[in-house]
Amino acid sequence: LHAHLTEMFAALPDLTVTVESTAATATTATVRHRMSATFTGAPWAGTEPNGSELDIDGVFFVRLEDGYVIELDELFDSAVLSDQLGFRPGDRSTAAALKRGFGRLRSRIGRND
Repeated sequence: LHAHLTEMFAALPDLTVTVESTAATATTATVRHRMSATFTGAPWAGTEPNGSELDIDGVFFVRLEDGYVIELDELFDSAVLSDQLGFRPGDRSTAAALKRGFGRLRSRIGRND
């Protein structure tokens, strides 16, 4: 984890994580957050910095015991992250076309979120 986070922070030197909302009990918490940054630092995952902007929503799921975090999971759309930072091959028009296609699919099945 340390190596992954070190590489991520080096690649995204202006990374900002903003808490959007929180719901908690004595033993659990769910934290909706937004991450934003610009890929201007060091290479990351074999990709050279390209100035791409990152703006993505995520959710932290936290389990607490005696006031300490004992488990932390994060959920976010890694495909969107890859598209925004230019990790996946192909140009952005392909990613935009895929996004439009999924939008049409969601509208057909009654989900617009």
